[in-house]
Amino acid sequence: MTNLTVKRTETSGYNKIFRNQWRTNRYALPDLWVAQIDKVVTGNWGWHFIPHKNMDYHRPNWYEDQTLVITFENQHDLIQVKLCIKN
Repeated sequence: MTNLTVKRTETSGYNKIFRNQWRTNRYALPDLWVAQIDKVVTGNWGWHFIPHKNMDYHRPNWYEDQTLVITFENQHDLIQVKLCIKN
């Protein structure tokens, strides 16, 4: 998981959900992605997680049963990020 040392604002960050969404095949947000996204985007962006049906919070690796969704205020930002980040 990430410690998110990159600057965040009140309108960007964890659990900030915007219209333009990228449902990844990851269960965590890598630090490298945060840095790359911050370099590319011009608007606000955020991320959240969708738990899988078999989510069991009592398991030590419970976080693996979720999907990372990255969202963007601007459609252009979504396109740019998807082009520069390998999923």
